[in-house]
Amino acid sequence: MSVGKAQIFAPLANAIRRAFMSSPSHLVHALPFEDFVVAFASDPPGMKYEVLLVESLALKFEGVRHRILPNGLNYQQSQGFGRACVFDMLNRIKGPSILTGRAIFDKLLTPWYTQKQPAPIVCKWKKTTQLQMMVILARQGVIDDVGEARREVFHRLLTVLSLESLPKYRSLLQWTILALIPEDATYDAQSLLSILESLDQSKPKYLASTIKIAVLIAKDAASDESYCSKLIKLVVFWTASSKVVVRYEAQRALLSIFAHAKERGWKSIIEDPILIAIDASYQMTKKETEHAHNIKFESFDSIRNPTLTDIFEGDYLLVEPAELPCVTRTDFVTVSQTDTTMERGLLDSHPSVLLGEERRRVIGDILEQTNAQKTSQLVHNMPLQIKSGSSRSPALSVRASNTFGADSHLRPHDFILIASLIENPYNIGGLSRVAEIFGAKSLCVRDLGVRKHVQFTSVAVSSHLWLPMEELPVGGVAEFLRQKRLDGYSIAGIEQTDVSKVLGKGDWKFPKKTVLLLGSERGGIPAPLLAEMDVCVEVKQAGVTRSMNVQTAAAIVLYEYARQHR
Repeated sequence: MSVGKAQIFAPLANAIRRAFMSSPSHLVHALPFEDFVVAFASDPPGMKYEVLLVESLALKFEGVRHRILPNGLNYQQSQGFGRACVFDMLNRIKGPSILTGRAIFDKLLTPWYTQKQPAPIVCKWKKTTQLQMMVILARQGVIDDVGEARREVFHRLLTVLSLESLPKYRSLLQWTILALIPEDATYDAQSLLSILESLDQSKPKYLASTIKIAVLIAKDAASDESYCSKLIKLVVFWTASSKVVVRYEAQRALLSIFAHAKERGWKSIIEDPILIAIDASYQMTKKETEHAHNIKFESFDSIRNPTLTDIFEGDYLLVEPAELPCVTRTDFVTVSQTDTTMERGLLDSHPSVLLGEERRRVIGDILEQTNAQKTSQLVHNMPLQIKSGSSRSPALSVRASNTFGADSHLRPHDFILIASLIENPYNIGGLSRVAEIFGAKSLCVRDLGVRKHVQFTSVAVSSHLWLPMEELPVGGVAEFLRQKRLDGYSIAGIEQTDVSKVLGKGDWKFPKKTVLLLGSERGGIPAPLLAEMDVCVEVKQAGVTRSMNVQTAAAIVLYEYARQHR
């Protein structure tokens, strides 16, 4: 009825909710309630321009509203109010209506479970509202039945979690899975341990999510020492993972489990000398707090029982692609305030998911700052571009080429960049460009034939004509590093480790004679070469993306070296 007529959705949802409050079982059987809710979750009514106009003018027309709006419709009710009405109904499903809730849950889960692999990160049919609704329904207890049926849903959700890479989807799936696991669910806890024992690093995000779920279960009041002891031993193994997201989650998990074991007095854990030493090491380095800003999407959702405010206004919505909340805490409060005393008395069930505390307004502020500042100066203050390009004549290039050529002794800095682990010609071309610009002594690559590749030349432009390049196969890197150390060079690598130097922090400086090793695009620097490093450096990040492109990281490090030694 409201399809194509978004302006009537809010009053329609309000009317359906009032009928639900009066007689839930009659409503869900008399109307196509399942289809209405599933259609809403899959395509929630949008904020069309005409609706926004009516909402903005609603207060102006308050005095004459009864004369201009047909059938007593209240156009002042916002889209958020209408959405809150739908979610509030699902948060109150009880008794005979619980089967309807289960049917809705199954219809929402099916497309996520049956999607083609590899699962697309962004897809038209995938909506955050679908997963938000599944969290509420799971918390409402629509799958509280014990036995194979619930276990089947449990494993289906784990399958979907293994397919999805988008952080906000994984966060909601984790909450849904946790909602299905009662605090005394021994079977589910043991299933998670079995999964962790069988997983490898091919799906690092799924592994990190599974660790998080297992740890939250471990902290339940009903958890036992045996489960936590087995879990922490598995976690110790993953603390040395080459995948940053796994390593970070495992280290954070170890600290959390060890602290919980101290509270419970579990001697098999807190008196284990190896665990004591590892815990002390991580407590001393405090890398879990230093890296928290780098991996926000792995820390914001560590909640066993999220509230409505967590579900609809949580920080996970800030992760790219970011989105504004479809419903706010204020919308739920407004819905509650519209209930009359008689209607409140008709409700024989309280919402399972509580409202929660008001959050500091972050999401709206961040996403609405676009175009917040206006230009206040005239164009006569605009700087004049002097970037080298057309101003460099062919004669200048020839003269400079003859001056420097490919002689490493004439380069400004005694800094050698090793890119032998890099495979992509495009990335190698970018590295050639930044290495030449910042005055590196030379660039080592696995095969000099890359200079003829079109992707290399498209980025490198003429930099490889000015920069000495050497061929250094992957197998010869370790011996090359050892020889350079004997020649007086310090060996550095760009890698996130527990002892990495953060650029710009403190007074640490690169030695004048430095060899810098870059890790591969996927695996970073392998363990045998990490053992050759005198120091590892990393770039402090403020965003949530796991890492930056190797060209970008190298450019930042080269700039910092050049700044320190100019």
